[in-house]
Amino acid sequence: SEVDELGVIYLARNHGWVNPWNPVIASCIRSNYDISWIPTVAKAVCFIYYITNYATKDDVSPYQMLV
Repeated sequence: SEVDELGVIYLARNHGWVNPWNPVIASCIRSNYDISWIPTVAKAVCFIYYITNYATKDDVSPYQMLV
C-alpha cells in the first residue's frame, strides 16, 4: 500500500487473504462476490460436499423431531 502526494491511499491487493477482483464483473452484478478457481480435486470434492449438504439440509433439528 502507498499514499500519493494528494493523500490518496492505494491499497495493495496482493495479500494472500485478499481475493482478486474484476471491476467489470463487480459493476455487472453490482454486489460483492467471491469467485475463485479450485485447482485441486480434493478442494472440488469438498466444495461439492458442502453444496449438497447445504442444498439438502433439514429445516427441523433432530431435537424437534423427538418432541
